[in-house]
Amino acid sequence: MFAESASAAPSNEAPRANALLEVEGVTKLFGPLRALDDVSLGVKQGEVLGLVGPNGSGKTTVINVISGLLAPTSGRVLLDGHDVSGKAPFRLARRGINRTFQIPKPFPALTARENLEVAHHGGTLSDGEILELVGLGGRAERLAGELTASDQKRLDLARALVTGPRVLLVDELGAGLSKTELDELAVILRRLVAELGMTMVVVEHLMGFLEQVADRVTVLNAGAVIFSGGLSEALADPAVIKVFIGG
Repeated sequence: MFAESASAAPSNEAPRANALLEVEGVTKLFGPLRALDDVSLGVKQGEVLGLVGPNGSGKTTVINVISGLLAPTSGRVLLDGHDVSGKAPFRLARRGINRTFQIPKPFPALTARENLEVAHHGGTLSDGEILELVGLGGRAERLAGELTASDQKRLDLARALVTGPRVLLVDELGAGLSKTELDELAVILRRLVAELGMTMVVVEHLMGFLEQVADRVTVLNAGAVIFSGGLSEALADPAVIKVFIGG
């Protein structure tokens, strides 16, 4: 399943009109290090934004700020026009923002189903329905610590889904997966959009995977937005090419 690319937008993208999720002029400092530099982006209801950039470009820092793991030094995060900057992750989860992690950390001594029971809050789908959705229906009673790395990633996705998020932040969920596993994951994510109207920000290095999932991409370099638009346009943009392959 391939999403259509959006037309290219200016690299210093302002939040989009009628956006469900907005990041407005966010800067994040760690001492003298400027991890994010005046980053702005917006995502509409039911849209999938790919967040792309080389290592150290600030992608995960953006996700950490949106999800409440980090508070912005300046700027703000808006959900439905309401400022949610710096709110605790559990409060944001209750308001409709949740995330996956690059390295899943399930409760290894609990079954897959029990991991979901711990996290369940406010979602409309049952634990069993979510496990089926992510492809773990037949492994619901397996201990999480006995699942494969791929299945632990699916479980991490399922744990985010049980809170019924309106905005799902997906942080390199495809890392280490086979081509077949990536294709299956892409189908799952697009199904969440099509059937549940979910909005997503997907951090990923794998362009083939993003082509299947994302409606458009925002490219970061050194903590700043350098491009926003369709994936095909990004791959032809001189600034993006210079960041990824040099020269």
